[in-house]
Amino acid sequence: MHQPPAKLFQQKLREENITPQEFSQLSGMPETEVQGILEGNLPITRLRAYHLAAALDTDVTMWLRDEQENALVSDV
Repeated sequence: MHQPPAKLFQQKLREENITPQEFSQLSGMPETEVQGILEGNLPITRLRAYHLAAALDTDVTMWLRDEQENALVSDV
């Protein structure tokens, strides 16, 4: 099982040494949206997955897969 998207996002920001504010500027996502993802309050939609993947040079499906797995676990 993979880690929840919020944890994965936090990890990627640490690995890249990027602050949430810098990520917001880099990705074009509003800071409130970035913060919502980091806090686990906003789901990873397809559009958000594309922003995350492009800005962090990752695969879109990684973000969508982790969000779907997290939703399945929370539904149990």
